[in-house]
Amino acid sequence: MNKILNFKIVGSIFLLLIGVVSLLIYLNFYKFESIFFEKKWKFIQNKVEKKNAQIIQNQDLGNIFFEKSKYNFIK
Repeated sequence: MNKILNFKIVGSIFLLLIGVVSLLIYLNFYKFESIFFEKKWKFIQNKVEKKNAQIIQNQDLGNIFFEKSKYNFIK
């Protein structure tokens, strides 16, 4: 009987803990969502900046790529 009572207490505490955590996530979900989109935006921004840096470097060498064709130009 003591084991059953102990199991019920531990189970009740576990369910209560899950309920509290779920409530906190529900009330603050917008914060998690905004952090995700902020990280996603920084990732995309870094990819674009790297690609632009490569394009600028090619232009400094006098090369232009248009539809996978390479063209040279004179400055």
